[in-house]
Amino acid sequence: MDIGIDGVVIREVTINEGDKLLTVLTGSLGKITVKARGVKNIKSKNSPGTQIFCYSELELSERSGRYTLKTASVKDSFFGIRSDIGKYALACYFADIVSAVTTENNDEEQVLRLLLNALYALSNKEIFPLWHIKGAFELKLMVLSGFMPELFGCGMCGKDITEQQTVLFSFREGYAVCGDCEENVKKTTGRSLPFCCQMTQPVLYAMRYVSQSEISKFLSFRLDEDTGAEFAFICENYLINQVERSFDTLRFYKSMQNV
Repeated sequence: MDIGIDGVVIREVTINEGDKLLTVLTGSLGKITVKARGVKNIKSKNSPGTQIFCYSELELSERSGRYTLKTASVKDSFFGIRSDIGKYALACYFADIVSAVTTENNDEEQVLRLLLNALYALSNKEIFPLWHIKGAFELKLMVLSGFMPELFGCGMCGKDITEQQTVLFSFREGYAVCGDCEENVKKTTGRSLPFCCQMTQPVLYAMRYVSQSEISKFLSFRLDEDTGAEFAFICENYLINQVERSFDTLRFYKSMQNV
């Protein structure tokens, strides 16, 4: 059976001299594995559309749940990513975490849209710094994956945190904690809350915005460098704690940023 579908190549593995095994994120089929014959040859008409991060219109042959590429036409190559090692490293990390949270035969349309928006932001003029794109992508991906953080009331007592002077965020539990609850825990146990860090009001509002925004507008917020560093730290650690694994591509990205 032949299938026509659009997708982004999020992983490529050479399986012999001329072929690739591609991992492709699609909307309706989810994350699929596609065998692409002869595409390592630069003369192959399908070679451009099977490069990493390419968004392509694919014609596939499906047999017993296995997909083989027939044709690939590029819709967007996001070429600007390849000209900057920092952007390339961050795109590799995005592809890695998307692969970790998506599955085959599942509706991944929203995650695909989020990835396309992030790749577009990376490949074009630097409207947003990399930490801005990275943190917002991590948080929005968690929201789309079913891990919506609680950012309006304290996750321990339910008190509104909007006007609280001291607010913490729990990476592990995925909720904000008011200053009163933090003090109560310290008095009771003699220790601070684990897996938590302090969260300033600008970061709280930015996280609320990203969590509730339309995918097309998930980057439309502003933070200065100091609060931006806090935002990036919280979003990264929230994702790492929720997916319960580390990523080599994240370490590679940080090495490129001299972090």
